[in-house]
Amino acid sequence: MASKRVFLKGYFASLKQNDAKERYLNKIKEINGQDPYEIPKCEWEDDVESWPDVSYIHVGMYLLFSSSPYTKEQLMNYDSTCMLVTNVVKAIKMGTRKLW
Repeated sequence: MASKRVFLKGYFASLKQNDAKERYLNKIKEINGQDPYEIPKCEWEDDVESWPDVSYIHVGMYLLFSSSPYTKEQLMNYDSTCMLVTNVVKAIKMGTRKLW
C-alpha cells in the first residue's frame, strides 16, 4: 500500500520545547484535534471560494496586536503590516485579489 503524502508529517514530534507542543495542541483542539499537517494532500480543498472570510484588516490586526508566545507582549510587527498594506494597494490598483 502506498503511503499518503502529507505536508509536514511528524511536525508535532519535531517540536523540541514542551510549551511549543502545548500551544500546538491547544490550537488544534479548535479544529477537533485534527493535525492539518497529517491530512493527505489529496484531501485538501483547493478552492479559494471555500476559504474563510478574512479581510486585510484581520491580517493587519493579527500582525500588530497578537501576543508573542515567548514575551507575552504585542507583536507590533510594523514591517509585515507595511508589506501587507503595500500589496493591498497594488492589488487594488491592478484590480486583482491576488496579493503575493
